Amino acid sequence: MTTAHVVMGASTADDDSRRRARDWTTRWWQSRGWPVTVGHTNQSPWCKADAYNAAVTAVTADVLIVADADSIPRPRALDRAVDHAATGGWAVPFRKVRRLTADATDSLLACDPASQDEPAVRTLAQAPHDALPGGGVVVMHRDIWGQVGGFDPRFRGWGGEDYALGCALRTLAGPALMCGGNLWHLWHTPQPDCRAASPATDALGWRYRKAKFKPDAMRALIGEWR
Repeated sequence: MTTAHVVMGASTADDDSRRRARDWTTRWWQSRGWPVTVGHTNQSPWCKADAYNAAVTAVTADVLIVADADSIPRPRALDRAVDHAATGGWAVPFRKVRRLTADATDSLLACDPASQDEPAVRTLAQAPHDALPGGGVVVMHRDIWGQVGGFDPRFRGWGGEDYALGCALRTLAGPALMCGGNLWHLWHTPQPDCRAASPATDALGWRYRKAKFKPDAMRALIGEWR
């Protein structure tokens, strides 16, 4: 049987809406038999690498399910992604991100997570958008995580680190298996204006774009911080 483990991240500054979403999604994963480890960071602005990279070191599973704490995929797509990752690959268990409204999220949080493969109330806050490989939920064999090193800690705030991870994965591990289905994003209080990328973050993201599909350049870029 494949050994898989969910890794999520959290900030010590998370407000009640984010904590409620994370608590519910944690129980959702656990009700389906997936153990969960949550990494915490007290860095401000948010540093995804600080929360996730350390948490992965505490996990010994063959397959890593690296998941945002406010989102759930379709279970059938997830099972397919885990099976693929167990053979040494990586996968994205969704094709579209669907962001629930606050009311739809409240309806979901009132339900037993074990009863909700996907939300029964599906009112969206905006039009669905395409998956970004490396963000939301990404499933990979542990050896692949070792190749890419995880999230680049030089990214601060929101944005950039998911794209960079996707570039590294596609360059060093080949294309992802796209499993189809939806990623359901639970509503929470929006972040303040620190979501806007800094010039340094923009420049770093551009360097990952330039290194994409150039293995030596990508390894050198990752090697700057590993």
